Amino acid sequence: RPHPRAGRRRRHGMGKRRRAPGSGDGVAPSWSAWLALLAPVVGLLCWRMRPVEVTTSGGDAAPIAEALEQDRENLEMVRNALLGKQGFSSAEYWEETYKSSDRHYDWLGTWSGGVTGVPDSALRDVAAPALQAGSGMAILNLGCGNSRLAEEMHEDGYANITSVDISAAVIEKMRARHSKRRPPMTWLAMDITKMSFADAEFDLVIEKSTFDALYTGASSIVPQAVGEAWRGFRPR
Repeated sequence: RPHPRAGRRRRHGMGKRRRAPGSGDGVAPSWSAWLALLAPVVGLLCWRMRPVEVTTSGGDAAPIAEALEQDRENLEMVRNALLGKQGFSSAEYWEETYKSSDRHYDWLGTWSGGVTGVPDSALRDVAAPALQAGSGMAILNLGCGNSRLAEEMHEDGYANITSVDISAAVIEKMRARHSKRRPPMTWLAMDITKMSFADAEFDLVIEKSTFDALYTGASSIVPQAVGEAWRGFRPR
């Protein structure tokens, strides 16, 4: 009587999937692998963006609602950058973002207001001891966006600040907001990889998340941007 599993036996090596020549390490992941990586991120973003009912026990719900709205806008921004055709390194992406919103984007803290709950995390706590407020030093702010960095530095005595950004829309808005109230601040639409300033024109060159944005999809131009920043810096 034949063994009941006899029909299932195979010769050694038969039925196994052979590896294609040259396959192994270095093979680009398939679309299913990318989907597996992106699905948790997209799921988290969708879950965080769900409608949330704000309830308080006799307190003011306005600050909580405002914080939730900012959180929702930040997540929407990240989702568009991850899933849209344009990302954080795209000039078109920022132009459309600044055209559609006037809210400040200060994800990494500001000059005078650091990360919530982290003492001494404001940029001022780290940088101010090495600077001379009120000395008239010329400052170049790269990729300013609509951050509060420049205006808060101005309030601390750093008045001579030139802020540049590739988005003409945000430069127009920032110029209208600050040109009369905070002179002599200057706002210019400019590509930081090919700036029109003379050599050694600034005593300080600063940036906050500009290079981070470039690294997400245009890392090849970062050395050029760094070179331009160094060209405009005046050694002391």
